[in-house]
Amino acid sequence: MRLHKLKASEPSGTYLVESPVTEADILLMARQLANLRLRRGRALTSPKDVFSHLQALLADYEHEVFALLLLDSRHRVIAFQELFRGTLDGANVYPREIVKAALEHNAAAMVLVHNHPSGNPEPSQADRTLTHRVKEALDLVGGRTLDHIVVGREGCYRWWNRATCKESADEATTDLRCRFSVCRNSRWLLGSSGASGSNGPVSAAAGRRAAGLLDLQSAAGV
Repeated sequence: MRLHKLKASEPSGTYLVESPVTEADILLMARQLANLRLRRGRALTSPKDVFSHLQALLADYEHEVFALLLLDSRHRVIAFQELFRGTLDGANVYPREIVKAALEHNAAAMVLVHNHPSGNPEPSQADRTLTHRVKEALDLVGGRTLDHIVVGREGCYRWWNRATCKESADEATTDLRCRFSVCRNSRWLLGSSGASGSNGPVSAAAGRRAAGLLDLQSAAGV
């Protein structure tokens, strides 16, 4: 089949593309495919796929982006939402807005995601502080923070395992085997609803309590 431009939405097959395929075209197609793989209703079952999709979406940004992967009680995707955009080396993230997003989507569980434009996924002290603040805020509304994943061109960092896997300099493509070994026993990626904590969506009443507490924390400079 002939196509004027390379497209990500076409069925698998062999195509003759008439116009030149640029690096920008390939990156755009990778992001389009990643969005398709993280579409609503899809269960998260493969750590390798989850990391590769998140890398395709965020790793090549020249500014920091903080996103939220919202899941139902069976750990199926409800939405992937980019909440905050920042600069080359940071982004302002507000836990109150994360709680609001969880309530609006009626999510039972969340995965926090952000990128490092430098390429190195190692978290900073600010990343560590933010992770615990967001987890505490979501705990107040019965939402489970399943993980916080930092992605960069060199690899990813998975928070609760405290492990980093980087791209091998001897290989032309990213080696995802170590990332899979880090995450293969993680229940949240198996679509299990038996993880500890609440299995239901966060409640509006709990959300109002959390929002009030966050307002008090902000006023106190916490």
